Amino acid sequence: MIRTELREGIHQGIDYLASIGHRRIGFVAEVLTGAYHQDLLQGYRDGLIAHSLPAPPEYVQASGRILEGGTEPTERLLALPEPPTAIVVSDYRVACGVARIVERAGLDIGRDMSILTMAGKHEHGFQRELTRITDDIDQTVQLGLKALLDQIADPGFPTLRLSVPCSLQPGETVGPPPVAR
Repeated sequence: MIRTELREGIHQGIDYLASIGHRRIGFVAEVLTGAYHQDLLQGYRDGLIAHSLPAPPEYVQASGRILEGGTEPTERLLALPEPPTAIVVSDYRVACGVARIVERAGLDIGRDMSILTMAGKHEHGFQRELTRITDDIDQTVQLGLKALLDQIADPGFPTLRLSVPCSLQPGETVGPPPVAR
């Protein structure tokens, strides 16, 4: 079994946001079901706790619909009396939708609002490089193929449990929180 260290990756992202001064950090996903989203959400919560940051329940937003693109959750976050200064997003495609809503609200991404997302490629029509948490996909594939070939060669070969770490990839969408907000 190969596991990407999602919780640790999101925790690393929260560490980074907290280190540059963010204290109000939201989380956006389309859905919060399944192991992937639950791991991300737990990493988000663990990161907030590690930095003694507030975790109001309204800072976690999901639309409940796949392919919604994060529009409604972002609108709800921005409408809060004290909106977050940074948003952690479940995946790159949703982050592109979050970015469109943030820009539509007249906010400058990276200055007025920071956006950090899980891995993804530069796509979906967003022109700026998103700051993201990535895993080493090549390492994941190599480990998976090796484990599969070992199992084929020797069906009695024990199932390995391997972890692939995540790392922060700086982009243009994270900066210090705005001074007066």
